[in-house]
Amino acid sequence: AERIGAAGLMPGDRVVHIGSHTAAWPIVDFACLLSGVVHIALHAEESQSEQIRHLQLFQPCGLIFSGGISRRHLSHSRLPLLEVQADWRANHVAYATLRDYIAERARQCDPDRPASVLISSGTTGRPKGFVHSQRSLVMNAVASAAEFLEEPDDVRLSWLPQSHALARVGDLYTTLVRGGALNIVRDRRKILEACKQIPPAAILGVPIFYDRLARAAQQGRIRSLVDALGGRIRVCVSGGAPLRRWTTRIFQQHGVPLVEGYGLAEAGPVVAVSNPRCQQTGAVGRPLQGIEIRISEEGARAGEILVRTPCRAMAVIDPLKGREESPINRTAWLRTGDRGVIDNDGQLRIAGRIDDVLTLANGTKLLPADVEL
Repeated sequence: AERIGAAGLMPGDRVVHIGSHTAAWPIVDFACLLSGVVHIALHAEESQSEQIRHLQLFQPCGLIFSGGISRRHLSHSRLPLLEVQADWRANHVAYATLRDYIAERARQCDPDRPASVLISSGTTGRPKGFVHSQRSLVMNAVASAAEFLEEPDDVRLSWLPQSHALARVGDLYTTLVRGGALNIVRDRRKILEACKQIPPAAILGVPIFYDRLARAAQQGRIRSLVDALGGRIRVCVSGGAPLRRWTTRIFQQHGVPLVEGYGLAEAGPVVAVSNPRCQQTGAVGRPLQGIEIRISEEGARAGEILVRTPCRAMAVIDPLKGREESPINRTAWLRTGDRGVIDNDGQLRIAGRIDDVLTLANGTKLLPADVEL
């Protein structure tokens, strides 16, 4: 945080961060939060041309590289830059000193000012940047954490890049507000090895990760999913895309709860998440505390999921509207573009995108989600 200030960066300045998935990543994020700069995290796996396009869109005042990513990726830039690594063998700070320093920094923070830009996944083909405050991100993390019965010594496995909104809130901030430990796995090929070394109680992942585990279990390469995941696993949470029902069944047969969640970058990002106590195959859970969901009945957009949330972004940076922030009415209903229904148990079920409806030759309208292979 001191280095950010020494580089001439002021509260409110946009800072682009490119970093691999290491312990240095949350250090950069927390430093940005304590400094008041607006943290814009680019995905390290993106092409250099895509990263340059983001620089042109967001117009940052500085660059930060971490976890082995160096300035050579954007060597042409003349912006102030920092390179951050995490060397736990050399850097030890007295706890009391650190606590007092952070407390003073926190007192200077305005929780309602822009703090971070979450980049959308680009379902419309044009990724946007959604500007969030510290308050909206923390509220979303607190509401998400409340869905699970966690213990003070729980370990949460972190292998998804924290540049993605789902992992940032679902892994990093959830662990921060609830306590416990975050085991950051730098090499995703060694996830099961990490589970054996430090058994997790919770794992957040995407459907393809769970699909591969289920296939390995069905083929006999994994005899027990419980043992493979460290023997202490209480819940696996899937997000980012629909989860196959076959995968859920395999996990159920092995006694590992696998639940789904739903969200989008503009909403903070988590909107709803299931848990082992209300698990139903195909459902993504009930809305988090303080969040409202309803299903539109309006003409061609009937069936669209509408969301109203206090965790909604305060502004959007849209490439079609230029580089400046456009304010968002946070009290209005957010049109998600997703189609869904609320079942008899009050849980949300996703039926696909509004634009995905197929009209057959006989006029029958068909949702892709209704067809199972």
